[in-house]
Amino acid sequence: MKKEKVVFDELLWEDYVKSHPKEFLGEDLKNLTKQKKVHTGKMDLTFRDKNNNIVIVELQRFALDRAHFYRALDYKADLEFDGEKNIRMICLCNEIELKRKNYAKQWNLEIKTISENKVKDIIKKINPNIEFVNNKEATFDDYEDHSEIRKKIHAENFLEINSVF
Repeated sequence: MKKEKVVFDELLWEDYVKSHPKEFLGEDLKNLTKQKKVHTGKMDLTFRDKNNNIVIVELQRFALDRAHFYRALDYKADLEFDGEKNIRMICLCNEIELKRKNYAKQWNLEIKTISENKVKDIIKKINPNIEFVNNKEATFDDYEDHSEIRKKIHAENFLEINSVF
C-alpha cells in the first residue's frame, strides 16, 4: 500500500488530537468543537471530560508562547461570560519554558508537552500509512507533471502571504 505523504503542521496535529484525545492528552474526552468562534477568537478544540467539565485545548507547535498561553485564558473568560461553568484549560505544545510552567500553576492552566518526534510517532501509530515530508511539493512526488503542481503550490503560497498583508 502506498504511503500518504503529509507535511506535519499544527492543523494536522489538531485533527489527530480531535479524533484521538486519549493518545495525546492521556484521558478519554468527548469531542465538542474544532475552531469554534468565540468573542476573542477561535478555540482550537473543546471537549467534555468524565466530570462533564468543558475542556479547552489550545495547541501550539514548538515552545508555548505568550500569545497561546493568554489565548486559553481569554477563551475561558469568553465561555464564562456566556454562562459556562466548570471549565478546564489545557495548552498542548512541544515544549515549555520554566517561567510559563510557573504562570500556568497560578492560572490553573494545564500544560501537556509532547516532543514533535513523539507526536509524529503517535500519529504514525494511529495511521501507519502516513509518511511525513518536509514541504508541500514532496507530497506530489508521485505525479508525472510536476510543473503544474508546483505552479499551483506557488500560487497558494502567494495567496497565503498576501492575505497576511
